[in-house]
Amino acid sequence: MSENRRPRLLGGPDPTREFREAFEPLRRSVAFGCIIVAALSGLWGIAQTEWFASRQKWVAPESVHREVHADWNLQRRITKQHADETGEKRSPGIIFPPGLFNERQRELLENAKQFLLNDLQLQKELKEKFGFCFRDIDAVVVPGWELHKSSNRILLGLTETSWNALRELPGDPNVPGFTLRDRDLNLRVTYDGCPRVVLNFPAFYSTDMLRWALFHELLHAMNIPAHDPPKYVRLQSDLTYLPLYRSFIRRAGLGGWYETWIWFLCVGAPWTIGIIVGLRAKFRKS
Repeated sequence: MSENRRPRLLGGPDPTREFREAFEPLRRSVAFGCIIVAALSGLWGIAQTEWFASRQKWVAPESVHREVHADWNLQRRITKQHADETGEKRSPGIIFPPGLFNERQRELLENAKQFLLNDLQLQKELKEKFGFCFRDIDAVVVPGWELHKSSNRILLGLTETSWNALRELPGDPNVPGFTLRDRDLNLRVTYDGCPRVVLNFPAFYSTDMLRWALFHELLHAMNIPAHDPPKYVRLQSDLTYLPLYRSFIRRAGLGGWYETWIWFLCVGAPWTIGIIVGLRAKFRKS
């Protein structure tokens, strides 16, 4: 026995036990707080899932349909006016202007385009829902890294107003893409009324990412509006409100493990921690 350690007298007080008992209320309060935080974190995680977001009706289908056709008609007017004034005839369909993408990128884009156009179920659902599909629209796909070069403004078909706005608000380069389209005759974005789908480098990280980005932006090119989810839903996109969008992402397998990770990290992990803390507190009390 160590000379510096004094043995506790038989039947005397146990300092360690007294210390534990003194701090027992604090320990229980901390455990209870951890359980509450874990439970609330899990509930917040559920709010980030597609399952939860799909049950929040934050957009009226009738308003989407009206906006799609109103913008479609406006863009047709601009296209006709531009053709009458200049005599230019733009190539129909979804096109990739030469000289802006390298050979590998064009190959990947063509693959993604055919993947979408050849999905007969997708085209049928779009046609039934909106009256037209990807095969009926015109869109010019351009690279985001070429967007702000002054020499490309005319090539890309952007008006000076939209060009200056893009230079002031260049957007987030980490976003896979965005779409420029005309919605106001007095505030033109393009010269010819054809939507410009802008893709950034993240869209080319993988085949599935490019297919998803092109699918997402072509829906916007069809004038399907972006509607951000409620503020408490932070991990879903501005098209999650659309059943057709959600069903195709699942059917085509373009979501990857995204939803699984949300459930695992944002729901399963905090609730598991809360359960472990609760069980430890219960058995310790026993």
